[in-house]
Order: sequence, then C-alpha cells, then structure tokens
Amino acid sequence: MNCQSCGYQIADTAAFCANCGAQKPTNPSAQASQYPPDPYSQTPYQQQQGNPPQGYPAPQPPFQQNPYPPPIPQSSYPMKPPAQQQSTAVRILVVIAAILSMLMLLLRIFRIFR
Repeated sequence: MNCQSCGYQIADTAAFCANCGAQKPTNPSAQASQYPPDPYSQTPYQQQQGNPPQGYPAPQPPFQQNPYPPPIPQSSYPMKPPAQQQSTAVRILVVIAAILSMLMLLLRIFRIFR
C-alpha cells in the first residue's frame, strides 16, 4: 500500500507512514477511490458535428499526408553513359607489367641484373 500524503510504500500492518508520519487510512477502499477509473474501459470522446459557435471559424477537415513523395521529374538533357569497365585481359596485362617492373627494380637493387 502507498501513503496518501507522500506516495511512499508502507506495509499493510503499519499504522503510520515511515517517510512522512501520516496516519494510514482505516478504510482500504479510501485509497482505491483516489485513483481515476481505468481509461481503457471508457469510450473515446466523440466531437459533435454541428455548426461552430458564433465567432469561431468552421472546422477544417483533417490533413491527409501522402505517404510517398512526388516522383522526381526526368531531365530533358541526355544522360552521360556510364563509364565502361576495363576488360579482363587489359587488367591482367597491367598486373603482369607491374610485377615485372617491380622484379626488375629488386634485381637492380641487389645488383644481380646489370
């Protein structure tokens, strides 16, 4: 059970709150009456559909947002073609040339090839 004054949890057998010293109510239903009824069991408020009071503007319909953005218009100028990939043979030749040039450099460093 919680204290009605400070909200501190007190034992069911206690006569006073250990936190603030307030006397525990003698009627256990008194504490239950301080809480509002279950909000989920209540029906939601239905707004009346009538003319607004004098001096107030007419209600507007709720805003309906489109979940998808508008399509992007395509440009009229021609698109640049995508860059072409090098063929596999050209790549292999470049790798072989790089390996041979590194091998020649290493041989010159160690003075095997003059």
